[in-house]
Amino acid sequence: MSTGSKKVLGPFQLWGIAVGLVISGEYFGWSFVTLLAIFELPAFMGVVALGLGVVCLIAMAWFNFMLTVLFVVLMAAAYGYFLMTAAQRKAAAPDEMLSTTA
Repeated sequence: MSTGSKKVLGPFQLWGIAVGLVISGEYFGWSFVTLLAIFELPAFMGVVALGLGVVCLIAMAWFNFMLTVLFVVLMAAAYGYFLMTAAQRKAAAPDEMLSTTA
């Protein structure tokens, strides 16, 4: 019986997860909705991007449970930090770069 590590994700699955991260905008900091407006793409492309992101998340959960647990824990920690800093964001001076009005 082997006691070594078992290869769970192959290159194709890792590539799929990376594509989902890029499409959803979670990794590079841009928003897919903004890209839809800039390039005048049809609105259903947002649904396609969300669907592909969900497929990648399901693939991650299917092929690597520990990575899924880590993802959920980190997302919960990030959301907790977001909630804890709400008062600081509300009290912060307005920032022109973050303004939604042109």
